[in-house]
Amino acid sequence: MSRRLLPLLLAFASAPSLAQTAMVWGETEVIGLEKMPREQVLAQLPIRPGSRVDQKEKEMLRWCERVRRLPLAAVSCTGTVIGEELHYVVEVVESPDAKLRLQPATGAPVSDKLPGEIRKLLSHREYRIQEMAAEGTAPVEGVTPSGVVIGEDSELRMYDVQIRDACIGRRETLIAMVLDGRNGERRVAAQLLAWAGDPEASIARVHHRLLDPDSEMRNLIGRLILTFADRIQDPDIAEAVANSLLAQLALPTLTDRTKALGGLGKLLAHHPELHARLREVAQAPLEKIARESVLPTIGGEARGLLNLLNRVEAR
Repeated sequence: MSRRLLPLLLAFASAPSLAQTAMVWGETEVIGLEKMPREQVLAQLPIRPGSRVDQKEKEMLRWCERVRRLPLAAVSCTGTVIGEELHYVVEVVESPDAKLRLQPATGAPVSDKLPGEIRKLLSHREYRIQEMAAEGTAPVEGVTPSGVVIGEDSELRMYDVQIRDACIGRRETLIAMVLDGRNGERRVAAQLLAWAGDPEASIARVHHRLLDPDSEMRNLIGRLILTFADRIQDPDIAEAVANSLLAQLALPTLTDRTKALGGLGKLLAHHPELHARLREVAQAPLEKIARESVLPTIGGEARGLLNLLNRVEAR
């Protein structure tokens, strides 16, 4: 599990609108515990919720080394900013025999290469998003009737149109790249599916990559589903995607849980026929997350889904 706290804090510090805000410590999120008490992990961290954040990045990363002294198979430390609170996040795997049920991609090798121009367009688009973030502006994106992402910002829209044009006729190739576990361009291909059109058909082919061993691939496929969940019309596809999201929900990382909870919420909003299935298989894991998580983006989302499922059941 990689360390992701340092890049997050550097990004936080480089954004003028956030850097000028006095941050305070929120409660620590601990993900992945089954037997060890949460208090045993918290005892390794000198964090007082409500106190001002004045530590340096290197000091925060050293805290993770303290947690690694515990009898745990793997530990990763990251962080998330919610409002004016910074939450330290500890992701653990307790046993080396833990079954994360990740599924390597075994698709046929793809020899096609993506044009270099597409990579340049994606880089320019990402730079514009970072530029907007530094200005304190969040990019607003929509989806065209044909199922292509389009930004409201004029510069983003310009890049989106060019990326869409570059992706015309490449959707099958992009999917094949995503499914080829050894393809060096599969992450880029996963990003480009947002501009390739027919998102429901693409999601039907790649949703099981929510269990990919590559955490960034899981993140990208989760983002694709969140963006186009309302375009999934086929009930069978919706159920298959829900099953993949439930499997992703069991992975002990903040990013996986965030994507899984968000995806399930959007699917439920458009597919009421999924409620009975989710009450049957999702009630227990959602209740566990709702009990254990201190984050509104995780525990709060889980409680919201439980309320929705129970409210529907009571009718």
